[in-house]
Amino acid sequence: MMSARPTEVHLQLSSTAGTLNPALQDRNGKPKRSVSTIIHILNDLLGASPQYRAQMVQRQQQQRHDRHAERAAARAAARAAARAAGRSSE
Repeated sequence: MMSARPTEVHLQLSSTAGTLNPALQDRNGKPKRSVSTIIHILNDLLGASPQYRAQMVQRQQQQRHDRHAERAAARAAARAAARAAGRSSE
């Protein structure tokens, strides 16, 4: 009869920079057993997935487009205000 012994699995996980943030390591350089460490590792794994990266690129492009549109609208409003001020002084 076989005994049910838990199997230990060792994974070496690292951030995109290749190392775990020192704030998330103990004195021996091993990952701290904390929620912050787990979240950091899960974010790294998520960021490595192609689907997530595609969504991030799309979101960044949309944000860039939105910022550009906001700046263009602000410039147009400033030009219109300058024209209106120029007419009122005449």
